[in-house]
Amino acid sequence: PLEYRIDIEKALEKSLDHALLVCYGNTIKSLVDRKLKICSQTIEIYNNLLNILDENGSVDLPFDVIEALDIAIASLHPPCVRFMTEQETTHALISIMKNPNVQIIGHPDDSRYPINYKELVYGAKESGKLLEVNNNSLDPRCTREHGKENYMKMLEYCKKLKVPVIVNSDAHVDHLVGYHTFAYELLK
Repeated sequence: PLEYRIDIEKALEKSLDHALLVCYGNTIKSLVDRKLKICSQTIEIYNNLLNILDENGSVDLPFDVIEALDIAIASLHPPCVRFMTEQETTHALISIMKNPNVQIIGHPDDSRYPINYKELVYGAKESGKLLEVNNNSLDPRCTREHGKENYMKMLEYCKKLKVPVIVNSDAHVDHLVGYHTFAYELLK
C-alpha cells in the first residue's frame, strides 16, 4: 500500500537500514505474505504489533499470525481495550510477557492505563522482554497522558535492575520516521 511505501522511502532518506511496519488487524496478515514485494533491497521491513484486549493479556491476532511476525510489540490502545485499574493493567502486561512470541511491551506510559512500574520492570527482567521508550509518547502533541513522568518511574527501576529498554520513534507520519529526540533527551 502507498502509505507503507512512503514510510519506507522516508526511512531510506534518513539512511535507516531497518524499519518497523505497523499495521492493524487483518491488514498485517496480507503484509506478512507480501513483505518482500514492498521493500527495497537496502532496507529490512519488520512486521509487528499486537493490541492487548483485556486484563488477561488476550491479543487481537490469532496465534499463527503472531508466529509469523518478525517482532511482536504488545501494547494498550484505546479503543481496543477499556481503561483499566492499576492492578488490571499491570496484570495484563505481566500476562502478555509470558507469551514466547512477544519481545517488546510498547509504550507502557499512558496514565489512563496506570501501571505498577516496579512489578512491570521485574516482569520484564524475569521474562527477558524489552520495555519501549516511545518518542511519540513524549511529544507534547501526543494524546497519551503523563508519558515523561511515567517513563521516569519506569527507567528508575530499569536502571536499578539492569533491565534494557528499546527506543522507538513510533512515527505516525512519514517525516517523523527515525526521529528520537524526545526519547534521547529523557535518557540522558
